[in-house]
Amino acid sequence: GTVSSGASSMQIDVTIPRVSTSISCSVSPSTVTIGGSVIVSGVVSPAVGGVMVILTYTKPDASSSTRIVATSQNGAYSDIYTPDQLGSYSVIASWSGDDNCKEATSSPPLPHVKVMLSYRVKGSSWMPLRNLTTNPEGQFNYVWVNTPSSGGEYELMASWLGDDYYDGSSCTVLFIVTEIINPPASDFSIIIEEPYSTSVSDEQGKNVTVTLPAPNFTIAVDPKIVRLPRVSGYNTIVTIRISSLSNYTIELLLQINGIPEAIKARLYSEALRIQSFDFNSTILVISTGESPPEEGNYSIVIACSCMNFTASESVTLNIVDRIPTVIRVNAAPASIQYGDVLSIKGMVWPPHQANILVSIMLKNETEIDAAEFSTDERGEFSFSTRIMLAPDEYIIKVLCKGDAFHFGSVINLALRVVRASVIITLISNNTKVSLDEPVFFSGIVTTAKGELIQNMNLTILISGETGTIIVPAKTNENGIYTAVISKLSTGKYDVVSLIDGNNYYEPARSIPVKIEVLHPVSRTLNDILYPFVSMALIILALITSIRVIVSTMYEIKEERNYRANRKRYKK
Repeated sequence: GTVSSGASSMQIDVTIPRVSTSISCSVSPSTVTIGGSVIVSGVVSPAVGGVMVILTYTKPDASSSTRIVATSQNGAYSDIYTPDQLGSYSVIASWSGDDNCKEATSSPPLPHVKVMLSYRVKGSSWMPLRNLTTNPEGQFNYVWVNTPSSGGEYELMASWLGDDYYDGSSCTVLFIVTEIINPPASDFSIIIEEPYSTSVSDEQGKNVTVTLPAPNFTIAVDPKIVRLPRVSGYNTIVTIRISSLSNYTIELLLQINGIPEAIKARLYSEALRIQSFDFNSTILVISTGESPPEEGNYSIVIACSCMNFTASESVTLNIVDRIPTVIRVNAAPASIQYGDVLSIKGMVWPPHQANILVSIMLKNETEIDAAEFSTDERGEFSFSTRIMLAPDEYIIKVLCKGDAFHFGSVINLALRVVRASVIITLISNNTKVSLDEPVFFSGIVTTAKGELIQNMNLTILISGETGTIIVPAKTNENGIYTAVISKLSTGKYDVVSLIDGNNYYEPARSIPVKIEVLHPVSRTLNDILYPFVSMALIILALITSIRVIVSTMYEIKEERNYRANRKRYKK
């Protein structure tokens, strides 16, 4: 649309939600003898490469451990785990998401739940096929013998309605049904492409020759360069992914060539079956033997073949004295105020348990403070300390100590400590007082983050028409200061608390408080005469009461005399 001159367009806020993801987790083999190993693998979907997947292993005794692995470019991950207890284990895979994708956690296997199979012609209504129950490992299988007789594209859906603890889920796959073509009366051949052909005979003995195109597939490895230290027993993993470009199912054989002496290489699967235009993957485990070879680069060739067609990819094996370690530190603040808490989080790569030494130094490398701790099993670490250093330029040195398998590594971070901001409050017990009354002032001194500051010297300025009074004060252990001012002259005053600043704190002042000192109030004539008038009224009331009492007694006496005279008269 258009906006006329002098007008503004309406603001439209657009929010792009993060993409939902899922993460799979499978273990093979599902049963292993003590001392053996299993391969845990899965995929983050949609494919997200280079992210960290956390694997949480729970042992039979309910204890747990975690490992961290990275995904390849296609979102796949893998780990080799060696159980050390007899019993049932469980593993859950999760990743924390990023700016574009939501986090996801794998679901545990659910045994003995009902799974419904349905199918349909693509785009039409679903029709029930079969109800199945998962086995103790949460798996199910079904062989569909009588597939639809009509050719076309079909969809097969496996669904579960969920329960009180888990939401339902479903998965749909596409398959194609082709119709059988009845051959004509005479012999014929269907030639697609040489040289892969086979001949079949119908019931009437007629020969039909079907020729398939040459198999077409690609192989990719991740990573292409791996390192092993010259230490017996260390291993690394290479993911092999083979993608089929053929429109039919192919079976491939894998072979490893160029393995140097004292290096062991083991394929998890030596044969892969791949559906048309699909992919499959396996894992190559490379480990050092008892007498590792000399340092240097070695080329290991991974070849896969199908019907005399071969494709290969090479992996560079770098034998080193020890594996280099890289320290990755999350963004730490380049500037911090005196008294604030400095937090540093990071990890070492490749992930392993290592000793970390964090040192805070001056620019001349004079060490001021240091702390030592260990990373967790995922190679992650965190460090926090309250910075009580004078404002200056510092260097934070993060050192990862080497071990038998890994070289050490170090990273330096710049840190600038500045003076802390201060907030002062000030209140008064009264804003208007008489000339002879004292004034009580109090307040609190804190940092900008609300932390109390103890033993802070400050000044209270009381400014009036006749001049300024300076009163020193100091905060206690609770950051509170007080002052009592008396004998102020009459008039209006502005009172403020302030800190001039020092090597650790910025200057600050409170919001001014206004007070007024008044003359004592004059006493009126009524106030002076009131006590005397009150006393006179009391005396008058007493006199009146006495007169009433005397009069009453006289009347009683007269009444008695009257009655006595009447009695004498009657006689």
